[in-house]
Amino acid sequence: MKRFIFILTAFVAMTFAACETDTTETVYDLVAVSIVADADDATRVAVDGKSTTWEVGDKITVAFLGNDTRYTTFTIESEGDISNNGKSAKFWGSVPKGSYETVTAIYPNVEISNEVVLSRTADDNVYMSAQMSNVTIDDNTSLSLAFAHLMHKVDFNLSLASGYTSNHLAAEALTIKMTAKSGDNPIEFIETAYFSVDGNFTSEKTRTSTIEVDVKGKEGATSLSCSTMLFPIPTEKSDVTLAFDIFVGEEKCYEITKQKSALKMSKGKVTTISLELSSDNNINDMPIELTASKTTIKANGVDSVAFTVKQGNEDITSKATIYINDGKMMSKSFQTTEPGTYKAYAKVGKKQSETITITAEEVTGSGISTVFAKGVTLSSGWYDVNKKGKGDNGDINMCWSAACSNILQWWQDGYKAAGNTLPAGCPDGPGKKSYPNFGPYELEIMEVFHSDWDNSKGGGWTDRGVVWYFEGRDAYNNISNGATIIDANSGGYFKSVLEDIKSKMYSGYAYGYTGEIHNGAGWIYKAGTWETADIGTISTQFSNRIVEGFKTGMFGLAIVQSPTFQSSGHNVTLWGYEIDNYTGLVTKLYITDSDDLSSALQVYSVTFDDSIKAKIRLSRSGAPDWYPMSLYPVSAYNSAK
Repeated sequence: MKRFIFILTAFVAMTFAACETDTTETVYDLVAVSIVADADDATRVAVDGKSTTWEVGDKITVAFLGNDTRYTTFTIESEGDISNNGKSAKFWGSVPKGSYETVTAIYPNVEISNEVVLSRTADDNVYMSAQMSNVTIDDNTSLSLAFAHLMHKVDFNLSLASGYTSNHLAAEALTIKMTAKSGDNPIEFIETAYFSVDGNFTSEKTRTSTIEVDVKGKEGATSLSCSTMLFPIPTEKSDVTLAFDIFVGEEKCYEITKQKSALKMSKGKVTTISLELSSDNNINDMPIELTASKTTIKANGVDSVAFTVKQGNEDITSKATIYINDGKMMSKSFQTTEPGTYKAYAKVGKKQSETITITAEEVTGSGISTVFAKGVTLSSGWYDVNKKGKGDNGDINMCWSAACSNILQWWQDGYKAAGNTLPAGCPDGPGKKSYPNFGPYELEIMEVFHSDWDNSKGGGWTDRGVVWYFEGRDAYNNISNGATIIDANSGGYFKSVLEDIKSKMYSGYAYGYTGEIHNGAGWIYKAGTWETADIGTISTQFSNRIVEGFKTGMFGLAIVQSPTFQSSGHNVTLWGYEIDNYTGLVTKLYITDSDDLSSALQVYSVTFDDSIKAKIRLSRSGAPDWYPMSLYPVSAYNSAK
């Protein structure tokens, strides 16, 4: 039987709609409900902390929701109802004939009432649930519901070192924020918000790398406890670092780091984490640290270094004052036209960081340099997938997938050049399909996007296309702009080697007009900030992103044809750039465009204009001006990161 996975999307609070007694229906038929345990865990949850197999007398609450709604209890009546070594069982109960929109079952049994609330801090809050839609109940009906364990529960035991009590910590206002990393990569959990049942299932969830829970304790206690319900990590993570920030009221006071060799969370299970508060992890006793985005800059008045100040894991840059050669800085970045060595340090209150050295190198002349992606030259190594017949092939809005195809084929070339074999079924090389009135696409990868994941199925931007191709998931949480949920069997051509190649796939993806960042530090137009930012900051930021990105890879580029960003976006592929070595600013970009219907590497001049909202203009003879909106960096397979 197909496993029902709705319950894995959200579950913290459930509200059962009020039920009214139906006095007109008098026919009740016994309905056999066959419970099929989850295929992974294959046992019921151990509410008593011991048994995980079904037993005679076990009960479930079953909600039959429809025009004739009933809530009732079903029971295992005899040993004959239990099979598969206790992993499967048959429950018996009574319900009127009729059609129901949904049938939902919960174990352990809950008291039938107008409202059932499952608190995420409840001691026994480890539930199982199952659901079936569009059910008709008639004579001798037997339903088979596939149960799934709900969420992973994390219990925190917070002990206090000698001299500490909950009185000192204002226990009613104590909060723990937990984050986790695997190596240098954040681990994302899914924390549930609520789940209501009122005839229709609605849910909300938050994908987050920070979990926040409130600690409960008695006054004068020397230990406290709390818990949270999380969705599990889908695969085992290695080299895990857990960081816990402890807040008393609104102020962060403690910071604890724990190392684990590996971490894997499972459905319906509990993880216990023990922490201790002491003077050793009191953040007020921790030193502050000043770091620089780089320690060498060009003394051209444009190239700059950005400073960050941390106390433990907390970024306190906004609270800090930066000093250069003992002179107080008005900003958190530094640039100069005077070559030399500069000493920098930070102060926060009475605390002062260690000094770091910044070197400003003399720049002579105005030489121009041209840089291409690895393996690319002016005449070879790049790809240029084009739309067919000006979009008559159903690809009118698939510029993003053309850019994806170019990028992915280039990445696969590097993967193969490093001695690797592509996973089975992975598209590669020139296109193979013929279309009505048109021949194959330049690349087979484009044909896969065209058939398996076009705009109607979730496509639309370069970043989500690349993630879908590698991982088989949507970077935008599965649904956007009316698109359907991704077919679980589509995309994900590198799933089998994902953990081995992950660090060599993305160097930072950005999406959305609000500057939200996915998978790292991308670059993007951020509404409301560029209009007031000075042109020096924007031009340097744009140029620096390109320079840094091409050190390990290349880019997809989203552009618009309006300096106010009021036109529709377009995606192209960025293969190289030209830079003025004196100013450090990019002067030209080398681009392929799916709309030009030719195999050509186009050269666009880059100018920075403070009089327009876009601030950056791309232009070439015979073509309309473009205005950059987003950069989507991708690393070369064998690049050092």
